[in-house]
Amino acid sequence: MMQKNRRVQSESKQIGLKKGELHNYDFHKTKTGNLSKDILDHIQNWDQYKEKENSEKKEEQYKIQKFYKDLEQNHSFIQWIFPNFFKSMFNSDCYRLTIEERNLMIENDEIRKFYVNNYKMFLKFLGIEWNNEILKLVNKNQFQTCLRINKHNQLRLRRVLASLSVLGQRNLALQLLEFLQKYDNQLYGTQYYLYDSVKEEQQNDLQNQEKKKYSNQDGQQNQIGNFEQEEIKIKTGIKQPGIQEEKVEHFQQIDHSLVQKQGFNEAQKKNQEEKFNSSNFNNQQFLTQKTPNIIQGKYERAQFLFEFDEVKKYYVQGDLLNQAWVTINLFSKKRIDTQLQ
Repeated sequence: MMQKNRRVQSESKQIGLKKGELHNYDFHKTKTGNLSKDILDHIQNWDQYKEKENSEKKEEQYKIQKFYKDLEQNHSFIQWIFPNFFKSMFNSDCYRLTIEERNLMIENDEIRKFYVNNYKMFLKFLGIEWNNEILKLVNKNQFQTCLRINKHNQLRLRRVLASLSVLGQRNLALQLLEFLQKYDNQLYGTQYYLYDSVKEEQQNDLQNQEKKKYSNQDGQQNQIGNFEQEEIKIKTGIKQPGIQEEKVEHFQQIDHSLVQKQGFNEAQKKNQEEKFNSSNFNNQQFLTQKTPNIIQGKYERAQFLFEFDEVKKYYVQGDLLNQAWVTINLFSKKRIDTQLQ
């Protein structure tokens, strides 16, 4: 035990930390300690394991089966590779994520790579393959065994979704939710839809779409406006160095009818601004249904999404809910002010 403590202390000093500080960050930085040798070996080698039907050698079949068995029976690794803002009820040797750790982890490229690689490992355990950022079900039996027979994996999946969401990988969480809706619709509709996109996220998406659309139109307007300015300079005899004769002729052919034809007059610009300020997400028609519809026995995704304040208890433990830092910003890749703790 003393030897173990010395080793952990030594590893902490290597990254400029004191013993007992930033446990989750420490693990992801050093990639050692806290886990059994078998799990650490799987973290290193999981991507070399082949599914049973693709394995010609008994040794390869043994490796993938051992991988499934070890991750199924080991109950202490999941809290370390997917830290979140909850205390584990099953592993007293792990630590709840802190805002300081979260900020450090999302800003460290090496840690992000290690973290996402462990996520891919967990997907493989579920029978899912990460293929060019597309999720593919490659072992249906393993998928059903994990989530329908060994139901403690449903709790693990909750941890994974919460961890991905607050550690800068919200897009991966939403992608996994879309996969679950497709391949186990009932499980999605009864267990996981509350982890889906929230209202503020959809508002931001719509805002960004509107801004991008308006920006593109505004850019075209500015281009036409530049033509107009050149036309004025030419008609008034103001010459610009470097403009060739054929370019001047082109400018001379441009008139205000082109501006009107493209729809970039002041009235339409004002109309675009009004349209942006009253986008669909402010429309009451958008605020309809909160839970998934059941249509012909299949759960359809909710039309009206929960606000973050209504579902934040799924991402942050109850004793932290009133903290000032518990905001929608946890889903972003931005730092959270540690002074708010």
